[in-house]
Amino acid sequence: MTEASLQKEYNDVLRQEEILWYQKLRENWVKLGDHNTRFFHTQTLVRRKRNKIQGLFLENGQWSTDDVILQAEAINYFQQLFEVDHSTTSNTLLVNDMSRLSEQCRDSLATPVLKEEVRSAVFSMKSYKAPGPNGFQPIFFKHFWERIGDDIWRLMHTTFNMGTINASIAETLIVLIPKESNPRRLKKLDPSVFVMSFLR
Repeated sequence: MTEASLQKEYNDVLRQEEILWYQKLRENWVKLGDHNTRFFHTQTLVRRKRNKIQGLFLENGQWSTDDVILQAEAINYFQQLFEVDHSTTSNTLLVNDMSRLSEQCRDSLATPVLKEEVRSAVFSMKSYKAPGPNGFQPIFFKHFWERIGDDIWRLMHTTFNMGTINASIAETLIVLIPKESNPRRLKKLDPSVFVMSFLR
């Protein structure tokens, strides 16, 4: 291998590392270049430390820093928060008073999903949005659209035709956003749900 090719390979590795930390940090205002890896890495660590929950008051009023206990408490809290409310049934809704779609709107909902519609939705997303459970950001789908576009379109087309979607595709990540600095209780954290990248 020549020195030039080795230098190019080395620069490619540095560039990939820089992009990795850029994506982890999700900075919008910093431009890539000049190998900002150290900056991105430092900012990511600072952000991670700031967002880490050191401890919380439990439902019984006790303070806990035990990761296992906090995990169980969070699961229980959000299961209760997102469980179905069976007190509301279809019989209690005033269906006759609800607005109805026009015939034109109903027809438009029944039309097949076009590949261009799916492409437009994918390309309208910000390239470096946080990845979903699949680990891919929208930039991946944009960059490789020529290769994977047909597969994504077929998936959406089948989903709309069948009226169901594979549960693993619809998986989400719940991110806790503090309502205040150093929150001490779970109710002081707002859950924000992130759906898999190309379904957002």
